[in-house]
Amino acid sequence: MPELIFEANLVMQKLVLLLLLFSQQLVAQQSRPLISKIAFGSCAHENEPQPVLDLVVAHKPDLFVYLGDNIYGDTREMKVLQSKYDKLAAKPEFQRMKKAVPIVATWDDHDFGWNDAGRDYPFKEASKEIFLNFFGEPKESNRRKHAGIYTSYLYEGNGKKLQLILLDNRSFRSRLRPYRGEYSNKPEFFYPLDYYPHQIEDSILLGEEQWQWLEEELKKPADVRIIGSGSQFGISYNGYEAWA
Repeated sequence: MPELIFEANLVMQKLVLLLLLFSQQLVAQQSRPLISKIAFGSCAHENEPQPVLDLVVAHKPDLFVYLGDNIYGDTREMKVLQSKYDKLAAKPEFQRMKKAVPIVATWDDHDFGWNDAGRDYPFKEASKEIFLNFFGEPKESNRRKHAGIYTSYLYEGNGKKLQLILLDNRSFRSRLRPYRGEYSNKPEFFYPLDYYPHQIEDSILLGEEQWQWLEEELKKPADVRIIGSGSQFGISYNGYEAWA
């Protein structure tokens, strides 16, 4: 993402909060708590106060989903990455939310380890271990057995099913293609652009294994299906990192 937007995130401490209310109350499998309200968040710098987490607690969601940039690691030193998670863990507002609300998470580039990084980031396995440990992933979890951190959760109650799918758009993604003025004649792109869309069929975002897994997940019956991704999804090309 461009430096200007990155700096704005730091100043404004952007944390997107969405509340999804379901008319049917859903009880999770395996004695998970009642699911009727979910909060989502992202882009929270560990060096800044995060009072919005107290707002999350005040809304009393049954689940909180981190969608990425949960810290701003941006390092090739795993001790530094761990120390930034430690800063988040030490925040009183994070501790209050962790005590009050179950938390699940996926990552984006900055907590993956480096701005706009993909499969070429050399420390992705070490970063994955730190991420999973921080969010309390069980030792026997499939997330620890396959490449990447993609996963899904199924909640069921009152004859209804809620499926939550969290994608990994970092571990397998091809190197981004730098922008070299391809749209310089288009007035809508009056600002600096970082990237240009790939034009070859073998460019990769999720990777074959994750795509196959996702296809199987989408075959599972669900009354409500939520898919979380760290990268921008529902937009057209804007010159920055996205699915477009």
